[in-house]
Amino acid sequence: MKPKLDVHIRLDAVTAVIFDMDGVIINGMPYHAQAWEETFRTLGLSITPEEVYEREGEAGPAAVQHFLRERGIEASLEDVQALIRKKEIRFREIARVEVFEGVREFLTALHARGKRLALVTGTARQELEISLPQDIQNRFELIITGDRVTRGKPHPEPYLTALQALGLEANQAIVIENAPLGIQSATTAGLRCLAVETSLSCERLTGAERCFPSLRELADFLLETRA
Repeated sequence: MKPKLDVHIRLDAVTAVIFDMDGVIINGMPYHAQAWEETFRTLGLSITPEEVYEREGEAGPAAVQHFLRERGIEASLEDVQALIRKKEIRFREIARVEVFEGVREFLTALHARGKRLALVTGTARQELEISLPQDIQNRFELIITGDRVTRGKPHPEPYLTALQALGLEANQAIVIENAPLGIQSATTAGLRCLAVETSLSCERLTGAERCFPSLRELADFLLETRA
């Protein structure tokens, strides 16, 4: 069953809009999935894109340990880190990350309406610098990367860290996410959350208050919302 679409979120009632990165701002997830698929293949294992999308936003070591345990394998932290490094190398080789259509216009419109903009991602800062164009980085007042927190998504720490840095309460911001663990992180932090189905369908994103087929449609809805 799809999420109910009768929720009214007033843009003028919030001070900040907080974005996830992969799957919301940039179309990087297919390349992450491919890199993981190829990395696991070197171990004689298979992994599907949906499995990767389901764990999106989670800290790398936790996600890898989950994938391995699902296959009956226990690995040391050293082995896990080595696997992550291998995947990151492959990601950089194959990635042709693009900014989603309408992102720049949406961020410009939000800024013009006086909204503070933040980015909360499970991606490490070093990888973000490679993936996210500088002009997009410059649009955000605050960027919280995965290596800035102790407990990543689905724990609320990433979004609580952002709220603290912005000096805001949860009711003063909304979040835009595209993955179950990110939605859980945001809502557990007390934030309202909208979702886009860039990686998983809306049926899989039921934790969000409302789900949209694309960021452009979400932007149209939010920017048209009046008092």
